[in-house]
Amino acid sequence: IISILANLTTPLYEKWWKQLTDTNRKEVAIAIRKTALETYDPHLLQEFRFVTANRLRVRAGSGREHKVIGELPLGKVVKVVRVEKHFSLIEYFDEAAQTISQGWAASSYLASFQK
Repeated sequence: IISILANLTTPLYEKWWKQLTDTNRKEVAIAIRKTALETYDPHLLQEFRFVTANRLRVRAGSGREHKVIGELPLGKVVKVVRVEKHFSLIEYFDEAAQTISQGWAASSYLASFQK
């Protein structure tokens, strides 16, 4: 499901990211949330989040001391697998490798699609 959702939503978010990089992150989040809720059934989006940082570091473990294993752009859709303190274990579609990848990211930079 995550790869299907990622394939469907990535073009939308990449387009927004390019258009909105000069825009306030809060305004970007509002635009992404609004469009996603107009496009998809909100129940399908419950376990998914989107990145609100310009570049979100994905780490090997749940803490800043862990190695950075990737970065995700503003608007990237991820699935939350588990939450530990201030970090979430996420699953996301890695376009470069064409695979589903996992890693840990700061929960504060992941926004819900729900209002």
